[in-house]
Amino acid sequence: MPRAIRQRPSARRAVRWTLAIAACAASAFVALRASGDTAIFAACLFVLLVCAPLARRLSHDPLDAVGIYATASALCYGVMSLSWLGETPPIPAPGVQQTAIAQALVLVACGLLAFGVAARLVAGRVRPRTPLTGGESEPMPILLLCGLFAIGATGLAVGLAIGAVGFNNDAGASAGVLAYGQAFQQLSLLGGLAAGAFALWVFRGQDRRLRWLLFGLVAAQVVGGFATGYKQQALLPVLLVGAAFVACRGRVPWKAVAIGTALGILVLLPATIAYRSVLRPTAAVGATNIRTPIGLFNETADYLGVRFRLADSVALIQARTPEVYPYANGRRYTLLPALITLPRAVWGNKPILNDGLEFSHTYWEVPPSITTATPLTQPGDLYRNFAWPGVLAGMALWGALVGMLTRLNGLRRSPRLELMCLVALVQVVPFVDSDLPQLLAGASRTLLVAGVVAWLALPGAAGPPGSTRLLRVAGKLLRARSKRPVHCASQTLANQ
Repeated sequence: MPRAIRQRPSARRAVRWTLAIAACAASAFVALRASGDTAIFAACLFVLLVCAPLARRLSHDPLDAVGIYATASALCYGVMSLSWLGETPPIPAPGVQQTAIAQALVLVACGLLAFGVAARLVAGRVRPRTPLTGGESEPMPILLLCGLFAIGATGLAVGLAIGAVGFNNDAGASAGVLAYGQAFQQLSLLGGLAAGAFALWVFRGQDRRLRWLLFGLVAAQVVGGFATGYKQQALLPVLLVGAAFVACRGRVPWKAVAIGTALGILVLLPATIAYRSVLRPTAAVGATNIRTPIGLFNETADYLGVRFRLADSVALIQARTPEVYPYANGRRYTLLPALITLPRAVWGNKPILNDGLEFSHTYWEVPPSITTATPLTQPGDLYRNFAWPGVLAGMALWGALVGMLTRLNGLRRSPRLELMCLVALVQVVPFVDSDLPQLLAGASRTLLVAGVVAWLALPGAAGPPGSTRLLRVAGKLLRARSKRPVHCASQTLANQ
C-alpha cells in the first residue's frame, strides 16, 4: 500500500500527459478535416493545448522567458483567432477563408510544439524565483543615472527635431529609420534602460523617497516616447520598472498591472493613433474617421484586432507560397551574423530589414502609396523561406535560445545580469509577431547598449558598478600625477 501511494503522483502525471497528447492529436485532426467554425475552434484549441504546459511555468516564476513566450503565443494565435468564429473579423487577410486559418493554426501549433520541446530540454524544470536583494549598503550612482536619463531625453528631442517620428516622412522608418534616426533612437533608449537600472537600486533598498524620483523620471520618459510617436519608447521604462519590481520583490503587483494595462489600451494607444494620424503627411485609409471619437474608438479596436491576430499573416503566406510568390532565398538568415555585428558605416550596402513593408504591398495587397509594415510572424517567415521543415527546425532553434536565456537567468543572479535578462524579456521574448532576423538584429543593438548601462550603473556578482571602478582608476592616476617631482626651468638650466 505505501508503494502504491508513492507511485500515484507519477501515474497521475502519465495519465495527464496521455490525455493531453490525445487531445492535441484529436484537435489537429478535426482542424484539418472539418470546415467552418468547427475547424477554427479545433485549431485554436490545439494551439492553447500546446501552450498551456509552458505557460504554467509562470505560476512558479513570473519572469520565466519560456512561459512569457508561450503566453504571448496563446493570446495572439489561440485567443485572437477565435474572432474568425461566425462572421468574418474586421480587416481580414485578402482571399483567406476559415479553412486556411485553421490550417495555418495547425502549422503554428506544430512549430510551437517544437519550440516547447527544445526550450524545455535546455531550460530544465522551472524553479521559484528568489528575490534579488542586497542594495542597502552599496552607494548608488544617482548622478550617472540622472545623466543617462538626460541623454535619453536629448535623443528623444533630437529625433523629434529631425523627423524620426512615428511613420512620418521616411518610408523605411517602419523597418529601419535613416542612419541618423537610428543613432538617436539608440540614444533615446538610454532613458528607458536607466529606468530599469534605477528601479533595481530602488526596489532592492528601503528608501521610499527615491521611488518618487523614479516615478517622475519614468513619467517624463513616457511623455517623451509618446511625443516621438513610438509606443515602444513610451512603454519600455514602464515595463522595465515593473519587471524590476517582480525581480526584487518576488511577486507580481496585480493591481498596478491592471491599472497600467487599462491606461495603455484606453489612453496611450488611442492617443498614439490620433497623434500619428496628425503627423502623417498623406492621409491613410480611415484617417478621416480618426477625427471623431467614434472613429478613434473603431480605429483602436481594429488596430488591436489586426495587430494581435497573427494567424491571418501565416494563413496568407501559406496560401500564396509558392503558388503566387516563390519561396524566399533565406538570405536574411544566412546573413544574420553579419547583419548583427557589422554597422552600416562599415557595410555600405547593408540590407534594410523592411520585409514587413514588402509583405504589406505584396501578400496583403496594400497600395504602394500607403506606408505600413505588417508583421510576418516567426512561423510565417520561416515557412516563406524554408517551407514547413524550416518552421519546425527554426522554432526549435529559437526555443533553445529562449531556454538558454531562462537557464542563464536562473543560474547566476546579480543586478548587472538581471538588467540584461529583463531587457531581453521585455524587448525580445514577447514579440511573437516579429520575424527572427529583424527581431534578433534589433535586439543585438538594444542589448549592446543595455550591457554598457548595466556595467556602468549596477554592481556585478562580486564587484561594484563600473562607474565606481572608473572613478577609482581616475583617482589613482591623479594621485600618481600629483606625486611626481616638479622641476622648474631654472633648475633645469643650472643642471645643464
